[in-house]
Amino acid sequence: MIEFVLLILVVSKTNFSVAQTKKSPEPILFLLSKNNFMEVKRGDKSTYTIEFKNQGVDDLVIKGVSSSCVCTVAKYTGKPIKQGQTGLIEILFDSKEKPIGTLKQPIIIETNSSKRYVKAVLTIKIV
Repeated sequence: MIEFVLLILVVSKTNFSVAQTKKSPEPILFLLSKNNFMEVKRGDKSTYTIEFKNQGVDDLVIKGVSSSCVCTVAKYTGKPIKQGQTGLIEILFDSKEKPIGTLKQPIIIETNSSKRYVKAVLTIKIV
């Protein structure tokens, strides 16, 4: 009988905990661009577009986009992206003074989410 009462208490506690769990209302940036690869002729400038989606409930705002090299500049909208909508970040890469070969360029996206920074890596082949 005691085991039965304990079982009911455990099940009641479990159901109560599940009932208290709510979906987080915050915005969530999800990168749709899977294969971030571009090829550019040495000395040329080229653009690459990163597509993303707001998978959260609240509006997503891109606060900034940066990289570790001045050869990479990003353009993006500062407008809020509603739940379920997509947005674009345009990356302009200048291969001037870059050696022939492949490099990986991290792109850091700052958002208004609790996961404030999202990293995308752009692989660039310079020919």
